[in-house]
Amino acid sequence: PILLSQAVTAISVQVGAGRMVCLVAHYTKKHPSRNGFVVMEELGDQGTFAYPVPGITAIAMVNPNTSLLEHATPDHRQVLYSLRLRPEQVRVETPLSTPMEVHYRMRLESGLFDLQAYRDIEADRLRFIA
Repeated sequence: PILLSQAVTAISVQVGAGRMVCLVAHYTKKHPSRNGFVVMEELGDQGTFAYPVPGITAIAMVNPNTSLLEHATPDHRQVLYSLRLRPEQVRVETPLSTPMEVHYRMRLESGLFDLQAYRDIEADRLRFIA
């Protein structure tokens, strides 16, 4: 989970996601926390609620500024900035104390990821709820 959270947070600026939200379980909360996510305490019971079924608790988290990463730990902020500056790189990562070679291929080609369709959907949604 930490490598996925790290990759998604690093690529967020390329795709124009200035803010990101995620739902996690209590045992995975530490991973997005290291990458700048904080609990959305204004939701549910201090950020927690039953999801996806009663008896299971989810935690809502937000990364309020994916560019600045002011809530990320210093070591993870450094990794995230490194991945942004060099989205094609090989790093030795150590999740769960097991070193592994990770090949990051996070450069998006022009036109590969087009957010215009999503912008159009959002504009229509706002027009119809007004």
